[in-house]
Amino acid sequence: MLNKKKNKEISIANYAPLLILPSILTELVIQFLSLTIPGILIIKSYQSSNILFFILSLLISIYLYQIILLFLSAIAYRLTSKPKTGEILTTKEMVLYLYATSILIFVHRSLPRFTINMFPFPGYFFYRICGAKIAINVNILGIAHIFEPNLINIGRNTTLGNQALITPHIVKKFGKTLLGKIEIGNNVLVGAHSIIWPDVKIGDNSIVAENSSVKPGTIIPPNEIWGGNPAKFIKKLSK
Repeated sequence: MLNKKKNKEISIANYAPLLILPSILTELVIQFLSLTIPGILIIKSYQSSNILFFILSLLISIYLYQIILLFLSAIAYRLTSKPKTGEILTTKEMVLYLYATSILIFVHRSLPRFTINMFPFPGYFFYRICGAKIAINVNILGIAHIFEPNLINIGRNTTLGNQALITPHIVKKFGKTLLGKIEIGNNVLVGAHSIIWPDVKIGDNSIVAENSSVKPGTIIPPNEIWGGNPAKFIKKLSK
């Protein structure tokens, strides 16, 4: 009886409607503030009656809008309370988790992925403001996706392949959601289309082959190649 009550209590379907109004209000405030400076710049340039200045101002305004929206969203995400790592057991934890996630979804819905992942600017600063411990020379290729940046630690010279997915959350059976930190060391290569799940640690100089899935709780030692679904040890790398 207790298990059924808990499962019902943390159901996303039951509590998602509670987030509609706060999420919309957050998006509207961020959008308004992001459009204010670019809007003023466009109006001023239009009033100058100089067509070249107007076109240049328009291009700058488009870029400014993206940068302002990115950093305001990062600040909002950083200031939002979030549940602790482990299994989400209460309604409050689920609501906090979904609200914080809605801010990141808003960013990815509003901006091109290359804007978010461009290193060192603005991607590095976006993830750092969100709470990630990420080196400035990380290389994110294509449309690799990082969820819950506050639970991510990525070391120097690490490369995330195209469409790699770094996700510190997983939804298990009966709707149970688990959050866990992900630690990726220095000089690591995460292959294209690979998935790194919660509570995973990848040691320095290791490689996760493309199209692999590193299941939750996996520890990959330094200097090793892993691959497959689920990922398993393939061979040791020489120094």
